[in-house]
Amino acid sequence: MPLVWAHADFIKLMVSRNLEHPVDRPRAVWRRYQGRRPVAPHAFWWLHAPIRTFHAGALLAAALPPRRDRALGQRGLAQHLG
Repeated sequence: MPLVWAHADFIKLMVSRNLEHPVDRPRAVWRRYQGRRPVAPHAFWWLHAPIRTFHAGALLAAALPPRRDRALGQRGLAQHLG
């Protein structure tokens, strides 16, 4: 079966090339975005998935693990930022 899928994808690629757009592109998605990539208004930084860059003007949200600290209270840093 994988060989059949590979052939089918090749056929879709050739048809898409002739049409000059992906043959399996959903029309609703194309109508909404019209080929423009949306700009995210927020950038999220996590310890397990750090980001290196984000768009100018985007708000940066850093997700830090909860920390118990007497100076900051029971909720840690989130209590003072949120």
